[in-house]
Amino acid sequence: MRIVFEGINRCFECCEDKVKSLVIENPKLFYKIITDIEWQLEGNQGTCIVSKDDKVLDTAKSIELITQFIPFDINKKTLINKTIAEMSKIAVNDFNYVRSTELLSEIERYCNGLAFEMSGNIEIGPIGMDALLKASGVKFADYYELLSEKLLDYFELVRRYETDKLFVLVNIHSYIDCIEITQFLKEIVKHGYNVLLIDGREYELSEMEERYIVDDDLCEIS
Repeated sequence: MRIVFEGINRCFECCEDKVKSLVIENPKLFYKIITDIEWQLEGNQGTCIVSKDDKVLDTAKSIELITQFIPFDINKKTLINKTIAEMSKIAVNDFNYVRSTELLSEIERYCNGLAFEMSGNIEIGPIGMDALLKASGVKFADYYELLSEKLLDYFELVRRYETDKLFVLVNIHSYIDCIEITQFLKEIVKHGYNVLLIDGREYELSEMEERYIVDDDLCEIS
């Protein structure tokens, strides 16, 4: 994937042999660019452009902006909903159909039995697999020693259950040291995730990082 920003004379080609890193030292430009991405994610028109194979993509569907790392919850609502939808398909395949139908019927009979003991004419609607799975509290385990491991798992989950996205990580260097960041970037390249790092100041350059700097005077340095 590629991304370009208004005010920066560089096209950032992600998913190559190094991870692209953008340092914006000018606070106004930094704010403008991050705000523009967020604005588009909310469904509005903006100036940054994302493309793949020379085709312009819908920014709201192709970018994920991550600005908060503590806490960082991998159990995003959209991801859980897609996961439940996948589980529901498995529940009605040839192998599971009979068992799923029996289970739903049993739950419905049980609920009707409870309703019968209540005052008033209570009706129990059909119980679907989606509703059952949601009630079971489906979620991904979220226990990690390293933030980088959590992010890598999250990238893979989004790719598996949603779509390939461009992950824009804002000020990630503030949370991961230089040794961990290098291993993190190696894994990003190895698995072909589309990632762009954006920071407000310079940090030690990793061997896996290709950095582009816009300084406080808006001079651009590659």
